[in-house]
Amino acid sequence: DVPQGTLDIRLLANGCAAVYRFDVKARANTALGPLPCVPGGSIAARVRDSQSGDTVPACVATVRPSGPRVETDSTQRFAQMVAQSATCNAFGFFQAAGLAPGRYAIATDSRAHAPDTAEVEVIADSETSVDLWLTPFRALTVRVSPPVAPDGRPWTVELRTSDSVADPSRGSVRATVPHGGEVRFSRIPPQEHDIEILTQDEQLMTALTTSLPDGDAPLEIRIPMVRVVGRVTSHNQPVAGASVSVSHGVNQRAFTTDDNGRFTGWMRQPSSDESLSTEITNPGTNTRIVQSVVPRYDGDQTLELEVTLGVSRVLAEVVDQKGQGVSGVTVHLIGRSAPSGTANPRSVMDTKTDASGMATIVGVSPGRYLAYGYHPSGNIQPTEFDVPPENDASVQLHLAGKREHLFEFVSSQGSPLSGATVSIKSDSAMISNHRPVDGLGKVTLQVAENSNRSAVTVWAESQMLWGGCVEIGNGDRTRVTLPPLSTGILRITRPLQIRGNPLLVSDQGAVFLASDLLRWRRTTVTERESEDVIEVTGLAAGRYRAVLDQGFLLDTARVVQAACAGAISFDDPSAGTLTPGGVLELKWPAPK
Repeated sequence: DVPQGTLDIRLLANGCAAVYRFDVKARANTALGPLPCVPGGSIAARVRDSQSGDTVPACVATVRPSGPRVETDSTQRFAQMVAQSATCNAFGFFQAAGLAPGRYAIATDSRAHAPDTAEVEVIADSETSVDLWLTPFRALTVRVSPPVAPDGRPWTVELRTSDSVADPSRGSVRATVPHGGEVRFSRIPPQEHDIEILTQDEQLMTALTTSLPDGDAPLEIRIPMVRVVGRVTSHNQPVAGASVSVSHGVNQRAFTTDDNGRFTGWMRQPSSDESLSTEITNPGTNTRIVQSVVPRYDGDQTLELEVTLGVSRVLAEVVDQKGQGVSGVTVHLIGRSAPSGTANPRSVMDTKTDASGMATIVGVSPGRYLAYGYHPSGNIQPTEFDVPPENDASVQLHLAGKREHLFEFVSSQGSPLSGATVSIKSDSAMISNHRPVDGLGKVTLQVAENSNRSAVTVWAESQMLWGGCVEIGNGDRTRVTLPPLSTGILRITRPLQIRGNPLLVSDQGAVFLASDLLRWRRTTVTERESEDVIEVTGLAAGRYRAVLDQGFLLDTARVVQAACAGAISFDDPSAGTLTPGGVLELKWPAPK
């Protein structure tokens, strides 16, 4: 009494859950043959359209393990079953069988629907049923004003979903805008999008995050343009042939100065609350200088900029542990403070050392600076020094060598960790690198030669499993036992127009940016009128601090040293303890 058609037979026995598909023909016997009992569990899912409720046939679904996996004797035999793909039948139904117990992510791919991912828990000797609701694509018309760039060339529009940073597989689409200023896209997911308008030479003119209009209404984007007139001088003399990049927010334009040190062109008009910065590359000096400028407006159509480079030079010598000069080292300077009335205390400069290990940086304003740098053999130990007015400054910088150090990571139950990536920051020099661990939880990382401790962060599937300061000493290996993840929630309130570099620091030495939090799959963001509320789960229990560093976040060694010592004093940090099952609320402090 079996009906004809395509049917499934399911086996549930002895720790196994398998699904086999077969065809039954009318008035005929069907020979199934041997049916092996594949150990594990199974997933049965039906895919539906979120608007109509109809099932979605021919959708391709891929099942992959989600989150960290600890390889043991009982799970190694499933190592080959990393992913299973299936095509939904005419009723939007598919199965995946022979899965090891644990969490799995189901990714969908449909020509008419936006890709999506759902997580399910697979239990041994059972089948997990789930309904997947896909959002259909829509068409979108983008209308740009002015319809072409001031130089007469067309714009380029790029669209990507706002969660594409956390999930790069969602991708992006771009198109050239015809001279009429209107371009139409198809197969666009109807959620919030990040949209960028670029010139034909790939210079970004405007960027926004917005929800798409209802129905077939076009998305109107207006780019307020302004004419730029600027001048670059040093020693009260014009700087000719200099490359000048002017930017505000994510928007930028590049210019070249003429024989009188002047440059002119056009760019998107800055809003009243945007800071304006310039990057100047002076020909023949091998020096790049970044500094903030205060714009002046001549009416509503012209933006005037006056960029004055300093008159001092910095003569930096980079030596190794034997006192020998090192060539090819990239030396960076960051302005820490400046005398009252002098230009731009927050400038950034860089150049490379010559064959003798010397680097000459010209156009430096007086003030206090931090020097640091990178080289394949090691990094410069961060060093602060003063540049006097109208005089050269000399500084000797020491290159800290690197050494290989073996780390072994195990879970709180003592099992080797696998499927994770470890990043490290040494405390004595700005050495930072990351690599995946092997099947035994081992990874070899580079640390500073004289480092005794490092800040380590462990990641898996876009979420942080653990972060802390690890004592490494002078040995060649360190064993790290990870604590269990907390069930608590870390809730952070961040103003939309924040100035400075937001940091999160744990008492165990983990240091990471707010932008890192936004990339975690366990993170949700709630937008309010003037602030964002970020909620993160899956962190280790312990004490955390929210810190706003108003300087350039490039002095990593200083941050790591302070974190390992358990003392962070930038601005006035908010702090609190994340407990299992509890909620820790932190707010970024206002800039001083």
